[in-house]
Amino acid sequence: MTHAIDEKVRRFRNFLTYSRQWVEGEASEDCQGRALWALGAVVGRAQEPGRKSLGGELFRAALPVVSELGSPRSWAFACLGIHEYLRAFQGESGVEVLQRQLSERLLSRYSAQNDGVWPWYEDIVTYDNARLPQALIVSGQRSGHREMVTAGLASLRWLTELQRSAEGYFVPIDCHPDAVARNG
Repeated sequence: MTHAIDEKVRRFRNFLTYSRQWVEGEASEDCQGRALWALGAVVGRAQEPGRKSLGGELFRAALPVVSELGSPRSWAFACLGIHEYLRAFQGESGVEVLQRQLSERLLSRYSAQNDGVWPWYEDIVTYDNARLPQALIVSGQRSGHREMVTAGLASLRWLTELQRSAEGYFVPIDCHPDAVARNG
């Protein structure tokens, strides 16, 4: 992770060749959110002080660009990482404020998209879908924001039904960009 962060832009790169060359120009928002989630988990769960310290350094270095992210999945991944981070550093107000801002963005997106038939955050359902409601649920529980928890649970129930076959089996949605689309 230390090698993956681009110190100039504080963003994590994603694709490294066997010759240790980064292949993308700018890392995806998804990558940034996932990296924060992983680092937050290290900080929140590691028993070794060295891992917790290095994870915290990288987490804090990458945190400022999170407010610039525009993707609901990146917001969700970052919220989950912040949730984990706050297990170790509860009460760190700047981080808590950022989690609240991101989760409120996610809730706002959900509310704007939810027409009663399509209770989702985007016009498509593609990959890692359950992370969006999960982020609302854990953020809402932490902050006591009942509407956030309710929206997270409602969208998760809808997703669960969407991913269930007629026989009641789980049917995953693939990562194709238009795997399941509104009006599709």
